[in-house]
Amino acid sequence: MPQIENTSDRSQHNLRAAHVSDLGSLVSLHQGPPVDRSYWMTAVIPGLGIILGTLGYGFWRAYYGYTQFGPVAAQVWSRPWFLAAALAAALLLLSFSIRQRAARKFVVVYKNGVRLQLQANHARHFHWSQISGISIGTVRGHFLGLTTKIRYRLVIHPNVGRPVRIEGSLQNFAGLIDKIKEQFYPRRFSELQRPLRAGEWVYFGPLAVNQLALRVQEQLIAWEKIKRIAVDAGVLTVELKARKPMRVPTAQIQNLELLLKLIEVGVV
Repeated sequence: MPQIENTSDRSQHNLRAAHVSDLGSLVSLHQGPPVDRSYWMTAVIPGLGIILGTLGYGFWRAYYGYTQFGPVAAQVWSRPWFLAAALAAALLLLSFSIRQRAARKFVVVYKNGVRLQLQANHARHFHWSQISGISIGTVRGHFLGLTTKIRYRLVIHPNVGRPVRIEGSLQNFAGLIDKIKEQFYPRRFSELQRPLRAGEWVYFGPLAVNQLALRVQEQLIAWEKIKRIAVDAGVLTVELKARKPMRVPTAQIQNLELLLKLIEVGVV
């Protein structure tokens, strides 16, 4: 009997391979936290120990209650420990599931673009020409009113579609940001200079610039009225000569470094 080949699957595989080859040579790979030996030693095995210890103590309480006072005492004395073991098992399974999902995430930086998978079995790719900008901010974790951890967040803004948010749980996240900037910024910088020299507005999220003025959240400010522009602690401050300074969180600004470079080299 002749072998039947699934040409649909093969064509889809070839199409995906062609897309990746269009992105050029590999620059860097950044994956989610792995389910490795370290995770097993620090989370899974201690969790199993707690579950088995709690469960064993519950059986001992049931045995002691039954032999000394009968079945009612056995049931009453052991139930809280069995419930605690069940709760611990559910939390361990939830933790393991979250870790597995995180381990499947990845971002691959190529010479001509980026490929990413932030959801299970849903990979996407962008050529640099399909991206209008990137922005970087911080995410603060909170527990019982306290800040537990501060992580970086990278947001890719495609020309079409919703922004893609990448959380800082990927390995070497700072290196990922640097590699994307190295590949994307030089191309984007040359693209931004042309409309500026033609007198057009160029947008950086809530900011926009042309040769005559800076627009901050719909407020137009001529360059000669600006004393200084500075970035500190995640905030861009526009100091004015005759008014109070204006502040914008850097997480809202696309291509912040390119904006500052355009101002520095005197394009605007």
